[in-house]
Amino acid sequence: MIRAVAINDLRALAEAAAANGTPIAVNSPYRSYQEQVASFNGWVAVDGYDVAITYSHRPGHSGHQLGIVIDFQALGGPSALVGDWATTPTGGWMRDNAWKFGWVMAYPLDPGWQVGDD
Repeated sequence: MIRAVAINDLRALAEAAAANGTPIAVNSPYRSYQEQVASFNGWVAVDGYDVAITYSHRPGHSGHQLGIVIDFQALGGPSALVGDWATTPTGGWMRDNAWKFGWVMAYPLDPGWQVGDD
């Protein structure tokens, strides 16, 4: 699920990515508060609180709960949450083009990266 306001931009993004030969898929869209509790607690169980808090948001603090955040992945391929996704063909296309469709890479692995960097 995603908020209606984002549907047309999401569709345009997906069509452009597919036309480029780097099709995308949705890995994780909207999460309810309860789903975020389960997600965060699951990561805490895996890595401990101090590590989990560096990559997963506490319930009530996740953009996923707003219905306008999506974790993407390459269609049939790796999730954006694994390694430096921006170095994969699909992730690189997303890094360079998603902003044109109203989407941004909120948490790039390289904190110095900005839209328009070459």
